[in-house]
Amino acid sequence: VSICPRDGQDIEEMIRCADAAMYSAKRSGRGQYRFFDPSLNVSDIKEFILEQAFNGALSDRQFVLHYQPLIRLDSMLVESYEALVRWQHPEFGLLYPDQFISLAERSGFIVALGWEVLRLACEDLASWQARGVDSRLAINISAIQLRQADFSEKLLSELKHYNVQPQRLELEITETSVLDHEGHGIEHLQRLRVHAV
Repeated sequence: VSICPRDGQDIEEMIRCADAAMYSAKRSGRGQYRFFDPSLNVSDIKEFILEQAFNGALSDRQFVLHYQPLIRLDSMLVESYEALVRWQHPEFGLLYPDQFISLAERSGFIVALGWEVLRLACEDLASWQARGVDSRLAINISAIQLRQADFSEKLLSELKHYNVQPQRLELEITETSVLDHEGHGIEHLQRLRVHAV
């Protein structure tokens, strides 16, 4: 519950305060309600606002990639790049992964975010290729995304759509990603390896 004018003067602010109070009530258990109070945990409020904004952020293309060069120490030449996702949030500014990745995993948005990162990476690889830059790009793949039944087919389809050679894209995965009971992760990686040679 939020109360006007104490908690806000416009509809958006009133809804944001009511949402924060609702989030606080949900964390306390079922059948609860709360009045908005500025002493509510600010990080919880921000987390709730970010969770509510995921869908719109994906459709509005608020996620961007920054690139970290991977340099060979013997030659000091750039060997490839690692794509690092950032969220250009209209209210909070540039957000780093530690502020939204775990939230995306908990709320189920990690798969959609993973496909957005792949799409952005393919767009940039295609653009680099058109300018004669022949570099590889590494992206992080979550365990949840790797376990999707259609992961390898969708990935190969994206590469084909952007005319990107499979060997130009590196997938960074954790060891636990391939330890699923159904073995989907291993199957996908084997299928992708065949296309990358």
